[in-house]
Amino acid sequence: MMYTKIKIVSLIFFIKLSLLIQGQSKMLTLGDKAPKINAFVWIKGNKLTNYDRNKIYLIDFGATWCIGCAHAKPRLSALSKKYAGKLEVISLFVKENNNLQKTDTSYVQKVRNYVQKKSKVITYSVGVDDPDQNLNKNWLVALGKMGIPWSVIVDQNGIITWVGSPNDPELETVIKKVLDHSYDLKAAIKELKETTVQKIPFDALKPLLSEGNGGNDDDFIFRSILTTYKHNIQANNFDYIGTYRRIGNPELKEKMSHRIIAIGRPLINLYYLAYNDTVPTWPKIGETSYGKMWPQVFLELKDSTDFMGTWKSKDGRYNYNLIVPKEKASAKLLQECMQNDLKSYFGYEVSIEKRDMPCWKLKATKDAGKKLKTKTPGKPWKCYLSKEEIGNSLGINYTNITPEWICNKLFWANQTEDPFVDATGIDYEIDMNMMVDLSDLNAVNEALKEFGLYLEKGDTKMKVIVIRDSK
Repeated sequence: MMYTKIKIVSLIFFIKLSLLIQGQSKMLTLGDKAPKINAFVWIKGNKLTNYDRNKIYLIDFGATWCIGCAHAKPRLSALSKKYAGKLEVISLFVKENNNLQKTDTSYVQKVRNYVQKKSKVITYSVGVDDPDQNLNKNWLVALGKMGIPWSVIVDQNGIITWVGSPNDPELETVIKKVLDHSYDLKAAIKELKETTVQKIPFDALKPLLSEGNGGNDDDFIFRSILTTYKHNIQANNFDYIGTYRRIGNPELKEKMSHRIIAIGRPLINLYYLAYNDTVPTWPKIGETSYGKMWPQVFLELKDSTDFMGTWKSKDGRYNYNLIVPKEKASAKLLQECMQNDLKSYFGYEVSIEKRDMPCWKLKATKDAGKKLKTKTPGKPWKCYLSKEEIGNSLGINYTNITPEWICNKLFWANQTEDPFVDATGIDYEIDMNMMVDLSDLNAVNEALKEFGLYLEKGDTKMKVIVIRDSK
């Protein structure tokens, strides 16, 4: 297939314009001198004024509301302790002042409370961004990173050596190499240039590959569209949307409810999208198959090479775009079309079977009803947020809910492979006020006992997706 060279002048202009709008005129990349860390407030540890040549620095950017950031905290503390005197770990809380009001500094106290509650797992220096979010602009925006968490390693010469997720398994390997001066920065810079030099703008609200959106018009493998992922698509708003799920935003639903867009997905994940929907939809959990369908795909193949791709692989990843007429659009039609497309191209047989699968069962004691039954039956559900924030979770503070809601909250706090299933037998509305870090299941189990509830590991029959060779 012939490919034309793609000019990137317009993209460079877009990036520079975006940086200027956000108050940042200089872009950063690997090999650049690290900016100073001008934190608005230092909450814990040493105030950093200059980089010490006898140390390297792991600078982590996160926020109190970020689940991925919270999961990284114990690891960052362990690294700080293990390499004490050689490695300085710093957490910088950014994106906290979402209103961008220069006079509003109330978010600083929120960070203080968060750090105090997590004092056992935050044992290193902590700083907070100013109301204008200058740390965010001078670091993350300059590096082209819009989300969080992100971490940066600064070497002994004050040079940005590595940028990645604090949850990356390779992080400690990089730290060791930077410490003993064996890290190949030139190779890292070369690899970065090879994967980012010709980014193609992509708008998920337009058809993939139409009028150059995300690539050339003739790049498709087949229409609906299926293409191989070449690491050269830059999504300006979404990088994937499974549109057959419930969409709460009416304007977005109007534009997206007749489409499926998936970018850079491993093949096994495309099959998951086509046959499954196990993410709880809040608050109407019953709209999905969560707890009734196992959130993984089973491969029973002689050769599973096609499914070796992962989210980090260069090969084995695909872009898929399906658009159906709005007047015919439905969840059923979208999934059936996607299933047919996968069958047409890859040829595998797919079946849905019931098997005993592991799960967390939410159970109730005999007297649970007395403690939980709502005092306002038939009334709309309500959420009461506490001023005390525990980790990234506010616990469970609701009236007029069902036990399914508890399973929902536990899923979003933990997102484990084993789903949380309501096995209480409670068929009436309940009230619950439980302040506990929902990502700590041992603590959750202790807190649930007060209400006559408990979590128990077990098996239950669930539907599973099984992929086999074509007969």
